[in-house]
Amino acid sequence: MTGPGKSGLSPPTGDAPGNGGAPAWERLGRFAERRGMMPLEFALGREAVRRYEAALGRLRPRDRQAVLGRIELQWSYGELAEALGVRTAETARASVIRALGRLVEAMSE
Repeated sequence: MTGPGKSGLSPPTGDAPGNGGAPAWERLGRFAERRGMMPLEFALGREAVRRYEAALGRLRPRDRQAVLGRIELQWSYGELAEALGVRTAETARASVIRALGRLVEAMSE
């Protein structure tokens, strides 16, 4: 899980007593880790993560890089364009959309 995004929105700080003022996303990450789970496993469930990882492994390297860069690393489309070696952020966005479609298909197999 990550912190604030480019939208300018920040995750709730969870000012409730007893939480130490840590953001909710940070507390959930620690909660999952204490149970031996990655935050993604906690959010989706272990079986879904297993299917996701297996499908990701079946993607072409460029599609895998597009998915990992955008979804897991939360790179901007500009950063992703540079990593993928494409000219524009819009081209990178289109690459991510196509890669996600292939990922969904692979997860359905």
